[in-house]
Amino acid sequence: SSGHNSSGHSSGQGVPTVRRLGRHGNQGEYRCTATTASGSVVSQPAVLSLPVLEEFPPGENQTVQVPQGGYVTLACPAPYSLPQAEVLVVGPAGRTLWDGSSPAGDIQRLPSGAVVLSRLTTAAAGTYSCVAVNTALGRNVTSPYVINLVVTQPSAGAAPQPVGFLRGPRRSVRAVVESSVTLECPSYGPTWTTVSSDDHSVARPRVVWSRDGGSLPPGRFRIDHLGNLVLHRLDILDAGTYICSESHASSLDLAHTQADAAQGQGEGQGQGESQGHRAAAVWVDHPQVLLQIISAPVARIITPLEDAVAVGEAVRLDCFSGGHPAPELAWYHNGRRLGHADMSDQLVLPQVTLADAGLYQCLATNEVGSAQSVARLRITDMPVTRDEEEDEDLEGEKDEVKTTNNGASVNRANRRRDRKKNGRRRDMRLKERRKKKNQQNFGYSDGREKPKYAPSTPEVVQLSDRSVKLSWTVQDKGNGQTIRFFKVQYKEMAPQKTWKTCDPQLAFSTRDFEVNSLKPGASYKFRVLAVYEDNDNRNSASTDVFTL
Repeated sequence: SSGHNSSGHSSGQGVPTVRRLGRHGNQGEYRCTATTASGSVVSQPAVLSLPVLEEFPPGENQTVQVPQGGYVTLACPAPYSLPQAEVLVVGPAGRTLWDGSSPAGDIQRLPSGAVVLSRLTTAAAGTYSCVAVNTALGRNVTSPYVINLVVTQPSAGAAPQPVGFLRGPRRSVRAVVESSVTLECPSYGPTWTTVSSDDHSVARPRVVWSRDGGSLPPGRFRIDHLGNLVLHRLDILDAGTYICSESHASSLDLAHTQADAAQGQGEGQGQGESQGHRAAAVWVDHPQVLLQIISAPVARIITPLEDAVAVGEAVRLDCFSGGHPAPELAWYHNGRRLGHADMSDQLVLPQVTLADAGLYQCLATNEVGSAQSVARLRITDMPVTRDEEEDEDLEGEKDEVKTTNNGASVNRANRRRDRKKNGRRRDMRLKERRKKKNQQNFGYSDGREKPKYAPSTPEVVQLSDRSVKLSWTVQDKGNGQTIRFFKVQYKEMAPQKTWKTCDPQLAFSTRDFEVNSLKPGASYKFRVLAVYEDNDNRNSASTDVFTL
């Protein structure tokens, strides 16, 4: 554990209990360690922190005028809170607004805590404020600003009131890759426009969404009946700022937009508001949402450690990691953190000793979570055996001591010449032993290399408009070299024609892989590379051109 007072917790049957929570003393990461005959490993971290609830960020009072029968979305930016606070809207007479019908109109709460009032009556007029509740801390705070709602009588023959938007800071929303997320549009105005398509009718605000510096993902978004934007099967490339504004299109145009965007149904989990705003933000006239796409980390030690390593040899462990944002790496040996190797994807042991044996862990951590991979290093202190020829040569070197008749020392020049000659012999014998070892590992005794088999041409199955799944096999006759890992490559047919390699090094047992972040409508070829023990590789035949 880190950042805690050891006198404030105890341990029994592997379960630590914190007896006293100090203001800061007990906060930090806690891990447990499991020990076996092979070594020790640590668990993924549990983070202990004290609850926090700050005041609402500075804001301004607002007055909105809505015609009777219209709608309004009441929203407040959430304050910084750990854990995330629940935001409630409090209406006239101090009543909290919940889902259902009331004399003021229909009420619907949104995931952020905002409230949509529709089919407004004059009873809805009044002052509204927001309250943030942190149940872990047992306290709440009230917004320093209010929303004054004025319900007006529509005038006969008057032009319809345009859609308006509540002012507020740009909100930040985080969502996990491949999940769905809803971006809210706090607006108000007259009765919703009825949008008709071939098989259904939908009433919703006359609003449209755009993306700053880009377009909405085709086939993966829709605008719901409250004017909120729903994005499906999120991709890393979907990150950015989304803006809600008034639509000046006709009902027919809105119908086509709704029909084109309604392909994805069913919102998944995985979205989350940020923990609030710690500093004052600039308020904007149109709702803006900064969407951040995150993904859980992955970690894999890709260096094979199948055989024992002799004392004095060098060992290098490579850890592949991924995730968004990029994870922080940490190395552990038998449950002890190796601080000198933090943030490095390689762990180098220049000259191993018996004390270096055991279990090595690579831990990757980002804001989504953590992942780990474990490898076992076995070390032997058995001496390197020499062949009989080498032993005879070494004995011969001892007999080559030359003396004078009176027992004087050997001539120094002769000794230097003999050392050089013997050194050349040893170098030649060392090269021969390495050659024999390579033949044992990668070839036959007669010098022929063991065969390397290429993977089969991968089968391509489309998963979405931006991703495909590749599946392949490898011929196995029992006489080939061992595959260390696979690599997946793809090539866009236009405008570039060079092969790109996906980041992960896939385990030798892998036979399928998902390639994502491709371009909708683009054409590609794919292939798979098998990397063998001697670091040589064999690639499969390329697939036919595949168009998304």
